[in-house]
Amino acid sequence: MPPELLEDAKAALVKTQEMAQKSFGLELRVATLPVAKIRAAAWKAWSAAGRTFRAGTAKPSA
Repeated sequence: MPPELLEDAKAALVKTQEMAQKSFGLELRVATLPVAKIRAAAWKAWSAAGRTFRAGTAKPSA
């Protein structure tokens, strides 16, 4: 997401959180995370499990 849209996105998350509480009694957790952190965590979990990717495919091997 472009940095100039981040504050609008955060405001939308808060509004969604408030709507869920008022309308359904649900307590939602909301957050923003850089995609790079998500990818790094996924790669760390994948490699810790001893998994690799087959060359030329998008499918992981076990």
